[in-house]
Amino acid sequence: MLLREFDLKLINILGTELIGQPVSNNSYNILIKESSFINLEKHKPIVYLDLNHQKFDELVPLLEKLEFQKSTRKTLGDRNESILFGAVTAKINHDNFCNVGATILRSPKLNQLLKIKYSTIANEIMKTYLEQWQKIGMSVFKKSGIHTDWQMADTFWTSGIINKNSPHNFHLDNDNSRNGYSAMITLKHNMSGGYIVFPEYALAVEVSNRSLIFFCGKDIVHGVSDINLKKGGFRYSMVYYTTADLKYCDSYANEMKKAEI
Repeated sequence: MLLREFDLKLINILGTELIGQPVSNNSYNILIKESSFINLEKHKPIVYLDLNHQKFDELVPLLEKLEFQKSTRKTLGDRNESILFGAVTAKINHDNFCNVGATILRSPKLNQLLKIKYSTIANEIMKTYLEQWQKIGMSVFKKSGIHTDWQMADTFWTSGIINKNSPHNFHLDNDNSRNGYSAMITLKHNMSGGYIVFPEYALAVEVSNRSLIFFCGKDIVHGVSDINLKKGGFRYSMVYYTTADLKYCDSYANEMKKAEI
C-alpha cells in the first residue's frame, strides 16, 4: 500500500496541560483521511492505514453481543464504555493477583480472535511499515522480565481494550511500556466524528471503518472527538498495548494460586 507522507512540526509544547479536557473542533486543523506515514518533530511517527479488509467484519456480530461497562478512568470523561482483554495487572484487577480481561468470560471466541489472529495481523503489518520500531518493541519486551504467559501470540503486546461509542478526553497511556507502540483497529457504521486527535500537532485522523493506526500512546497526548450515532450506528475500537507493570506478575498458573488464597 502506498502511503502519503507528512512532516508535522510541534505546535503546542504544553500538550500535557490539556490532559482531562475534551476534544473540540479547535483542537485540530489537519484532518487525515487517507493512508499516511506521519513524521512528527518531537515524537515517534504515526502510521495510519485505511485497510478496508472485509475480514475484520467477522468481529462485528461478536462485538454487538458483548456486554460493556463504564470506564473507571475519570480523566477520559464520563461517556466511555469499554472492556479489557489480554493481561491485567493486580492493580488494574483491584485484587492481589494478575489476571486476564473480562472479554475471555463474556465472549471466548472474540477473545481468542483478538488475542491470536488479530494481534498477529497487526504485528505483521507493523513489520511492513514500522519495521525498526517493531524490532525495538520486541527487544524491550524480551528484556522487560514480563512472563511469556502474558504475551499475545508472537508480538510484544500483552493487553488490550475494546471501546464502544466512546469519545475520550485528552490523555496519555501512562501504564504502557517504554517505546511501546499501540495498534488500534476501528470498526464503525452509520456515524460521524470519532476522530483520534493529537493536539500537540493540531492533527486529527479519521480512523475509518476497517482501519488500523499505530502510535505511541505513552508519549503523545491524544483523545477521541465526539461521536454522533445514527440509526444502527456504532464505533468500536480495539487497542493493543504492552502493560509495563506486568513485569511484577508471576506465571498465569502461579497468579491463579494467589487467587485461591
